[in-house]
Amino acid sequence: MLRTSIGFHTFMMSILFSWVQAKELLDIFKDYSKTTGKIKYRGLGKERTITNHCGATCIVYSQYEIKFTEWGKGIMWIISFIETKKGFKYGKIDVIFNPGLLFGGNNFIIANDETCLDKIPAKYNSIIKEISDDIPPFSSYKLTRVDYCINFDLKELRLLIPTKRMMELLERANDWGHFKERLVYGKKSHRWESEENCFYLTTKPVNINSYWKYPHLKKCYPDTPNIEDSKDVIRFEVQCKGSKLADLRKAEESLLNQKYLPTRRASEFEIMKQLLSKTVSERVIFDYFDKVIRPGNYYTLETAISKCGSCEVLIDTLKLIAKKRGIHKAKRFLTEEHKQALESMDIEAAHTATLSIDKFSYALRELAKLGINPVCIPRDDWEVSSELGLMEAYELVIGAVR
Repeated sequence: MLRTSIGFHTFMMSILFSWVQAKELLDIFKDYSKTTGKIKYRGLGKERTITNHCGATCIVYSQYEIKFTEWGKGIMWIISFIETKKGFKYGKIDVIFNPGLLFGGNNFIIANDETCLDKIPAKYNSIIKEISDDIPPFSSYKLTRVDYCINFDLKELRLLIPTKRMMELLERANDWGHFKERLVYGKKSHRWESEENCFYLTTKPVNINSYWKYPHLKKCYPDTPNIEDSKDVIRFEVQCKGSKLADLRKAEESLLNQKYLPTRRASEFEIMKQLLSKTVSERVIFDYFDKVIRPGNYYTLETAISKCGSCEVLIDTLKLIAKKRGIHKAKRFLTEEHKQALESMDIEAAHTATLSIDKFSYALRELAKLGINPVCIPRDDWEVSSELGLMEAYELVIGAVR
């Protein structure tokens, strides 16, 4: 089986309760932990403010993570105690499924697809039956999050750039747009900085998580079987929740109902299966990959410029991105430069600059049409002057069409 694959990594289902019911469920898990030792639980930090599934601002007073003590079971529960600003209190239980582990496959690398869903309800119900008959069965929950993903195995895709350096190109290519990057505090630098070998971008409805799989597993799951298989794998995840998942659900439910009506409406399970299908996974992944990483192949600056003819805007854009070492940094520089010109009342300079935000955005679109990724291969010791983009290589080798 190819490690290069597209589908989803995990999905989450949720159900709401009263505080009393949530407390009773938590006690069930605690009692089972004490009597059998098969599961463990822990509190998840301090009180904090969140935006709930309806878009309302709420306070999470306490939250508990529950998982099996045996490694790689593929199920985890999170029980939360929440209060809205208007004083309404409720509990919530989230169940996170990793189908690659649920059936004993020890699969931390290959993406899942909808075919695994047929066996999951019976598997989950048999697991909770061992714990207590009072835990709601699979059919009681509603899908609330899907982590779509694509895995690129650079060897399978016949790419020459080492995995670590390809990750560097992705980090420079990521165009944040309206996303915010999650930073970590560096123990040596004593400042907030990007994580090594990955980047994590957040918004309320969508998170983007891209990382080199091997160091991630070494750090988080060092006992993973066949961990060496991940040495050349880069994962790109699109974590859909809230309004984004609601929009996807509405579209897929409408399509299914067109198929079934007037005889009947699509069931919750049929909608869920469609949302986890390869068709939807590809659509979501391709869309966000092009938005964040940008399409096109990688070239050295000199080679990329030679493909732009005499178009100064394209050339200036490539040079600025190379100088600032990234699309987002170049865009931030232009935004600050424009703001300073306006603040100094130099309106003409703000609107006639050789490279403005509007010209920069135009150049990115034109470079995509030319098949050039705006991020260039450094000239130093990389020993390659050009390389296929990850998605371009995926389409070539796997035969997928965007």
